[in-house]
Amino acid sequence: MKARSQSKAGNPIRRPPASGNSTGSSGYSSEGHATSLIDRLSSPEVRINVEDEIDGCASSGNVITGKSGKSNTMAMSPADRVRIARTCFALACLWPFLFLLVPPSSSPASVTVMDTMAAMDSETGGNVHGLKRRMKNAHAKIDHLRALTSSRVSRNISAKTSFLQKEMSSLLRRSDVVGYGASHPRVAVVVVVPSQPESKGEGYDEDVVLNGALDSVESLFQTTDRNRIFIVTVVMDGRGKVGTFEAKLQDIDAGRTKHRHGGMVHTHDHHHDWQMEGESKKGEEQDETHTHSEKIHTLYNEEEIGVAASRNEAVHFINVLSRKHEEAGLKSHDEDLILLFLRCDATLREADDSRTWLDDITDALILPLDDNSNTAAENAYQPANAVSFAIDYSSTDTEGNVEIHHSHVGDVLAFDDLLRPQTSTANAQQMSLSNGESYPTPIVGGGATAMRLETYNALPAKDQSLWNHYSADLELSFNLWMCADGIDVLGTSLARVVVDPLVLSTQEKTNLPGPTTARLVSAWMKGHGDDEYASATLRAVANFAAADYQSKNILENGSRPRDHAMSEHRVLPEKARDLKNILVRIAEEA
Repeated sequence: MKARSQSKAGNPIRRPPASGNSTGSSGYSSEGHATSLIDRLSSPEVRINVEDEIDGCASSGNVITGKSGKSNTMAMSPADRVRIARTCFALACLWPFLFLLVPPSSSPASVTVMDTMAAMDSETGGNVHGLKRRMKNAHAKIDHLRALTSSRVSRNISAKTSFLQKEMSSLLRRSDVVGYGASHPRVAVVVVVPSQPESKGEGYDEDVVLNGALDSVESLFQTTDRNRIFIVTVVMDGRGKVGTFEAKLQDIDAGRTKHRHGGMVHTHDHHHDWQMEGESKKGEEQDETHTHSEKIHTLYNEEEIGVAASRNEAVHFINVLSRKHEEAGLKSHDEDLILLFLRCDATLREADDSRTWLDDITDALILPLDDNSNTAAENAYQPANAVSFAIDYSSTDTEGNVEIHHSHVGDVLAFDDLLRPQTSTANAQQMSLSNGESYPTPIVGGGATAMRLETYNALPAKDQSLWNHYSADLELSFNLWMCADGIDVLGTSLARVVVDPLVLSTQEKTNLPGPTTARLVSAWMKGHGDDEYASATLRAVANFAAADYQSKNILENGSRPRDHAMSEHRVLPEKARDLKNILVRIAEEA
């Protein structure tokens, strides 16, 4: 029987005290000295040393055997235990990230993960084939979950998009919520800044024209709820981009000038007028700060194309924008936009209460919705076809004071035998139709004209060669009378403008050249049973041109006829006849 268990090879055993040199290198005494050795080991000092030795072996991984002489655990060096501990710690830290960051099993990056696991396998000496199999199964589950989630997300997005479109369509019918809709359509405005005349003359000022256009646009935002402005298209004919003009338009669009929200007119806090009012406005300034969507779009025509072509270009842009809004669900198909042609020398009149010009125009042009009847025949009210705004004129005295000259109820604009504009008055029968609130006018006044967008799109004639505002308005009037239901003036309504006579020249507002007259006569009179009237118009234009030619000749030659009465009869009949033949040829070729 051995007195103590074997120790791991390579670990020396401490020699007991007073053992002498009779023992071998192993530290054990011979069998004959067993009794004396046991006696010595039973001493207290030796017992303490042995217990220390046992504790040291246990702490270093050497386990004392039992009676059978075999170890209770596998013998392992400290270096191996540290290596395994580190590997297990790394796996414990990185394990959750394997399911989140590892790519699908079909990805090339999975090879890198497997190579890493193989390297860990070779380092630790363990078997990771089971781990690889579990990883592969995890990849398959992740791929399945991704495919399932992707299909569910696609279905959810489609369902949510359809739901939002339905909600938007339902919301667009609530004009009391969004501020516009089928019963309260928005307005699309066209402002054309005409090209500079070849002979500018003494009264023409480019800055006055541009400032007049800015005043027109600013008056629109000041008198119209922004929610009901669809777009304002400003066409710069024969002009490139003007930096100061564009910057001022951006100020108007951003709300740095007075603008209307419902019944409230305000200016944003960064406007200089509010900054100068002192501390009392600080709280209001913070409340008024908000952002606006863009409402102004500027078109620049480097080469002049004329007023009529500029208007058609702007309306084409409005139609495209309207269609895009409908496709995006931002506009209801039932909302029939109102189109407003606003001349750049006209400003809309301010209202004292929450009601504006657009409310009066909507009542005139849009048939009210009736839940009980869905046909126009069941409603006694018939909407107007187009509305020409009543025109007031402004004048400035020497001190700079502006005075407004109001027009009278019943004032309309007509034309003479030369198709030139002349003022007129509605007769008693026309005034009695609506007690003077609405009456017809032969041609539009020119300051501002409103109609439904679909009405303008349905008009047949759009001559692109009409250069000034009057010729474009005259053709528009012929279209509205001969292809629709005419033009009305709302004499007592808020549909009024103030025209500054200094902004545009007389040639822009009243001139109608002979060739232009011939084109209009050809389009609207010849071949429609009015050949006699067409011939009389061309003859009158030719006689007027001949008389003008004669008067210019007299002034250039410095001679005057002796008898003024005789000069009326000597109007160069040959010249008049030649001019009429020219006009007839132009009319035939038009």
